[in-house]
Amino acid sequence: MFRSHPTLALTLIFAMTNHHPAAAVAKSPPEPKAGVDISRLRELENPSRTPAQRANLGLRLYRDEMVTPTPRPGPPYTSIVTHDYVLAQITRKLAESDADATTLRKTWERMNAGEVKDSLAIALLLRDVQKAKVKSKKATGESAEADAKLRDDLRTKVSAYVVDRRHPLRLRELGIVALGKLAVQENDATIGPTLAQVIREDVQGHYKASPDPQGKGGTPRVLVFPVRRAAAEAIQAMNKAGMLLESYVTAAAKQAQFEVKLPPTPARSAAPAK
Repeated sequence: MFRSHPTLALTLIFAMTNHHPAAAVAKSPPEPKAGVDISRLRELENPSRTPAQRANLGLRLYRDEMVTPTPRPGPPYTSIVTHDYVLAQITRKLAESDADATTLRKTWERMNAGEVKDSLAIALLLRDVQKAKVKSKKATGESAEADAKLRDDLRTKVSAYVVDRRHPLRLRELGIVALGKLAVQENDATIGPTLAQVIREDVQGHYKASPDPQGKGGTPRVLVFPVRRAAAEAIQAMNKAGMLLESYVTAAAKQAQFEVKLPPTPARSAAPAK
């Protein structure tokens, strides 16, 4: 009877299970790092890039963040770097850059509904407000009329966006900044009630570590409300500009609560010795 050699049998077993040193082990490709590296936003300021290239870079940054979103922060949940924070930073930087507005507008118009389309609407409105003085000297006739129509459309969409609490906190905050600047620029007090509504109804907050820790063995935290703060600051800027606002609008800004102190999180007890 044939008797297998012990060494040969072990060799075959290890080879079949890919544990033999001589066996080729297939390595799976590393998973892509989640979230866009914020330092990449500096490329939007690169003077060697054309406006069209900057617009396309901004759109690529949106795409990369959507493909591999920034993960939620872990305990004690005080990090502000979240998926919507990164989207808001891309939006803010894109609005400040010299990205080609036509490229951004056409992309926004043909894009399906979603976070990137919402972000582009905010970016376009914020950019339009920030560059209005330059555009007003160039735009004439049909061009000026088209710009005004686009601005009205963006204002309507962003106003509806910021009062909807289902939308991300940081993008709502940036949308309010854009509306506040627009209100002061156009002396438009009708934006005031929208901001007051945001303050009354907003419940979106995030944790931050308390600057004056108290309590033993825990992490003191504060719940802050950035959306309320942005709305109150916008109303205050409108009031300072001499705009005639309804009393309930100014009262909402004065009475808004921006922070709530929370009890410290309990310290994690050490694992029992075995």
